[in-house]
Amino acid sequence: MAAPAGLACAAGGALCATGGAGLEAGRVTPIVEVEGLTYRYPTGQANALENVSFAVEAGQLVGVVGPNLAGKSTLCYALLGLVPQVFRGQYEGRVAVAGMDVNRTPVHELARRAGLVFQNPFTQLSGARRTVEEEVAFGLENFGVPRGEMRRRVEWAMDQVGIVHLREKSPFLLSGGELQRLAIACMLAQRPDVLVLDEPTSQLDPSGTREVFDCIARLRADGLTVVMVEHKLERLLEHADRLLLLADGRVRAWGPPGEVLQSGQLESCGLALPAHIRVAACLGARSASGSLPLRIEDTVAALRVARLAAKAGSFEPAVRTMDTPADREESRLSTSRTVPRIALRGVSFAYPDGTRVFQELSLALGGVEPGAAPEGYVAAGAGPVALIGENGAGKTTLVKLIAGLLRPQSGEILIDGQAIRAQTAAQIARRVGLVFQNPDDQLFKSRALEEAMFGALNLGLSPREAERRAREALERVGLGSLAEENPYDLSLGQRKMLALASVLAMQTPILILDEPTIAQDHPGVERIGRLVRELQTEGRLVIVITHDMEFVASYCPRVVVLARGAVLAAGSARAVFAQPELLGQAGLEPPSTLRLARALGLSADPLTPGEFIEYWTGLGAGPSDRPAASVPPG
Repeated sequence: MAAPAGLACAAGGALCATGGAGLEAGRVTPIVEVEGLTYRYPTGQANALENVSFAVEAGQLVGVVGPNLAGKSTLCYALLGLVPQVFRGQYEGRVAVAGMDVNRTPVHELARRAGLVFQNPFTQLSGARRTVEEEVAFGLENFGVPRGEMRRRVEWAMDQVGIVHLREKSPFLLSGGELQRLAIACMLAQRPDVLVLDEPTSQLDPSGTREVFDCIARLRADGLTVVMVEHKLERLLEHADRLLLLADGRVRAWGPPGEVLQSGQLESCGLALPAHIRVAACLGARSASGSLPLRIEDTVAALRVARLAAKAGSFEPAVRTMDTPADREESRLSTSRTVPRIALRGVSFAYPDGTRVFQELSLALGGVEPGAAPEGYVAAGAGPVALIGENGAGKTTLVKLIAGLLRPQSGEILIDGQAIRAQTAAQIARRVGLVFQNPDDQLFKSRALEEAMFGALNLGLSPREAERRAREALERVGLGSLAEENPYDLSLGQRKMLALASVLAMQTPILILDEPTIAQDHPGVERIGRLVRELQTEGRLVIVITHDMEFVASYCPRVVVLARGAVLAAGSARAVFAQPELLGQAGLEPPSTLRLARALGLSADPLTPGEFIEYWTGLGAGPSDRPAASVPPG
C-alpha cells in the first residue's frame, strides 16, 4: 500500500511528518488530511496541538501513540469537528475528513461519515435508552434509518463486538469492559467511512482486546479507515499501517511501525516497548533485515537464530527457580496470618434484574496461605492481590461487596475477623478504601486539593491534618503542582490519579484499586506499581483489579482468577500464569515474556523481561527445544 502524504523523513536521526502539501501527481486523495493543525483550549496556557500534519489513505489503520498530555484525545476531537466547533479556543490549520472541512461542516453532518468512540465510554451513553439493543439503535434513530435496516445494523454491530447476549440488559448495569464494547457497537452500527477510537481497549480483557483488533481487521478489508489512540503497543505494531507519535502536542515521528520503532523516538518520549521487543533489543536479536522484530513470533525466530549462532552443539538447560520483584518483595515483607484480612463466607449475590453474580462464594484475601486457609475457603496468600478475569466476571461487584456498597443476599463478609453486616458503608470506609474504575463517579469538588481532603475530613480529621494528608497524597501520585486545578480540567489519567489520592489521604488499612492503569502512560503505570509496593511496606493490604497482565507480573505476587462468578484459581502469580488453559477459560493470557518462553521451550517461567534475559544469558546459548515444565497451582 502506498504511503500517505506526510511520509516520514530523516531529520536529526528521527522520523518526522512533512505535512499534507505537495501530494504526488496521480496519487489517491487521502480520506483524512491534517495540515498545520495548531489548537489551544479556551483556558489553556499552551497549545494542545502544534503544527500537526499527516494524511491517511482509505482502508488504513493509523495508530496514535504518545505519553499522557501529548494531545492524542484533542486530535481525536479535531477529526470529528468537536475542536473547534464545540470546545472553541484558538484554531489554525486545516482538517478534512471524507472530503469535508471539519471547521466548516456541522458536527451532525460529519457524524454521518465519521464516528468517534470516546476515551471514557461512560460519557458516551445517551441516558435515554433502557437496553443495550436500544442504545445501539439510538444513533440510527437520529439519522432516520428505516426500521428494517436499523434492525439489521444493530444485530450486526452487536455481533461484531460480542454483546448479543447483553441485548436486554440495562447499559447502566454493564461492566466497564462491556460498556466499552457497547460504545464501539454504537459507532459500528452507523457504518462510518472513518472510525476514530480513543483507547478503545483500555477496559477490555486480553481476549476482548484481541476480538476488537480482529473486528477492525475484518472491517478494514471492506474499506473502513481507522485512527486509533492506544497504549497497547504490542497490538498496534502488529496491525497498524502507520504510527503517529505525539509528545507535547507535536509530531515526533510518523511512518510505518517498523521505522518508528527503529528510530528510537518511542523510548525517548517515555513509551515502553512491548516486553518481547525489549528482550530482543537487550539480547541483540534482530530480524533477517537487521531490524527489531515487531511480533512475538518474529522475536521467537530471531532468538532461535541468535541461539544457533551462539552455541556449539546442543545441551539441556537446568530448571531454575525464578522470582519476580513482586515475589521477592512479598517474601521479605509478608507475614502469614491465621485470620485473613478479608473473608467471604458462602456469599451469594444477584442484581435486581435477576443477574446472578456469586453463588456460595468463599474466599480469603490477605495473609492466609492457600494451604492454611480455613476449610471451604479459597485463599490467595500474602502480599498485594490482583483480581483478574474476563469482563463481566464479577470483579467490581466483589470489591463493592467488600466495601459495603452492595450487600449479599446470603453469606457473610468479615474484615479482620469482624462481620460487616451491621456496619454502614461509611463505617466500612474507615477500613476499606475503594478507588472506582470511573473517576468521574468519585470527583465532585472544584479544586483538586479539596477533592483529596474530602475523605479525610469525613473521617473526622481536623482541616489542618486533612490538608497535610491530602498534599502528601497528591505528591505521591504526581499531582502536587495541580492542587489548585479544577478536577474536570484534568485529563482522564490525571483524574484517575486524583481519585487515588483522595483515598490515599484516608490511610485505610485496606486499599482497593479498580483498573488503576486505565489512561496511564508508562511513567504513570510505574508510579502506581511503586505505590503498591510502598503501601505493602506500610502494612496495608492492596487489592488491584486489572486486565494488564504485565502489571500483575511485576507488582502483584498473588492472583485470584474469576470467571462467571466463580474462583477458577488463587495463589502465586507465577503458578497461575503457568496454566494457559485455565487462563483461556477466563479470557486471559500469560504475560508476553512467558508466552515467549513457552514458544522457545524454556524450562522456567519468566514473567518479566528482566527475568527472561537473566535466564537466557545464564544458559549461555539459550534454551533447548524440549517442552517447558508445568507448574502446579498455588
